[in-house]
Amino acid sequence: MQLHAGSSSRVILAFLPEGRREAVLSRPLAALTDRTITDKPDLRARLAETARDGVAVSLGERQADAASVAAPLFGPDGEVQGSISVCGPLHRFTPEAIARYRTLVREAAEEITRTWTAHR
Repeated sequence: MQLHAGSSSRVILAFLPEGRREAVLSRPLAALTDRTITDKPDLRARLAETARDGVAVSLGERQADAASVAAPLFGPDGEVQGSISVCGPLHRFTPEAIARYRTLVREAAEEITRTWTAHR
């Protein structure tokens, strides 16, 4: 799995402990589409933005005609364990839809994390 491409993967990468994130970033970054971020300084900036916002947005990075918005899921230990996303055809991800999905996905991830950590 290419952790640098697509919102589900990138949100996981953004929240990994620094050593694990840097191990991923030390490898060559493959382009899956012409929109895949392969420039490491650009990717690091996008990861910082993702960590700040708590969500990642991908517009054609993993599949040319697909888009997604994702948020991280955290385990009881506070470490990122996965992500939740909404994805679909790129043309349906208007700025208004992205804004709505950002809120919904972040809220869903927070609820899943709360439930998950409460039952462990």
